[in-house]
Amino acid sequence: MMIVASAIIDEIFEVYVDCYEDDSYIDYTIVQKNRKKIKIIIDSIYEQSIENVTGQKPRNHLDARARINKLIKSDEAEYLDFLKTLDEVLSHYDVLSDKRYIDHSKDMESLLEGPLNRLCNQLCALEHYASMPSARALRSLLGRLK
Repeated sequence: MMIVASAIIDEIFEVYVDCYEDDSYIDYTIVQKNRKKIKIIIDSIYEQSIENVTGQKPRNHLDARARINKLIKSDEAEYLDFLKTLDEVLSHYDVLSDKRYIDHSKDMESLLEGPLNRLCNQLCALEHYASMPSARALRSLLGRLK
């Protein structure tokens, strides 16, 4: 089963390439400009993955987290590790949706280099995506950021 559309891998790769001028330096200006794009990608990932796993589309990120927690408690869910990491990514959702004009650079860096990095690695390692050139390129890039 495809947990998300494969085009998401390409979108994630683009964001990481944009946000990092080289393999270790994050460009905070670009991160701030890409915040909305990152939110859209995360929205797509949680909507598609929850719908593909449960058969029902979540209403919002909080509903997605509630469904993930039910699946984790049942311990029977396919993609359990992926879902746990997705829940961790969604715990940082406020950074993406906050409309106040404040600097979120450090929080965004933490998200990009922490849970979102792990989620993308897990996604790229799934059987359906592992052989895709964009997935291999993304995993290689993410590996250099650690």
